[in-house]
Amino acid sequence: MSWKVPIPVNIHDDFGDDKVAGTLFLVLLLRARNEPSVSQLSRGYIKLERGQLVCGAEELSHYFKDHNASYPSRQTVARVLERLSKIHQKVDIKTTSIGTVVTIKNYDEITKMDNKWTTSGQQVDTNKNVKSVKNDKSVLNTNVVPVPTKRVSRCPLEEPGKDAHLLALVSQNPNGHRECLEYIGSVSEDKGHKFINYPKQILFVHRILRAGFNFDQMDEGVGHLEKDRFYQEKGWDFANLAQYLERR
Repeated sequence: MSWKVPIPVNIHDDFGDDKVAGTLFLVLLLRARNEPSVSQLSRGYIKLERGQLVCGAEELSHYFKDHNASYPSRQTVARVLERLSKIHQKVDIKTTSIGTVVTIKNYDEITKMDNKWTTSGQQVDTNKNVKSVKNDKSVLNTNVVPVPTKRVSRCPLEEPGKDAHLLALVSQNPNGHRECLEYIGSVSEDKGHKFINYPKQILFVHRILRAGFNFDQMDEGVGHLEKDRFYQEKGWDFANLAQYLERR
């Protein structure tokens, strides 16, 4: 049977130097639904249209871990998803009570949906980890989960001035202060770490960014603190992270 590659071989060209975004976009394409259906997840049911999938930053991080010894952290994956939406404008992202729904823009055009067959003549199944439950009426409401926006200091992502480092960060993190709040929340969720004095944590995240560091470097610092026996016993917060990064 004749067939064509359903995904363009030059898909990475659209992302320039942002290779991680290109790789993640390809994974999303391969996992998106081929047709509308109701899918059963661990937290309930959800209806997905063609070109949609449910995923999470932590799950995607584990996916990369399984396929590559060098893999991005949960926080990094979350930021790459944000870039795919805001900078590359390849996807729409909606946070729901049971997961993040990603919609691939121009899905039919990109994947050429009339090409459904692999070289073996078998239809492609890109959602082996999701059980389809068609015509199920118990679909969960997909309301967006609100994110707090309280400010306790001037966020360098919104007032970068003429600092080249901060201007570069702003281009990579278009949501401004919300990026800081979501980063603290993602670290707390990923590490099971409940921070005391939340406004203090925000102040030190701002301080770290102004000192010339980015979120990926914060991830590396968090990893160091998590492995340090002293901090394992005594605990740590973003003040400790700032001290560690500034001493390096």
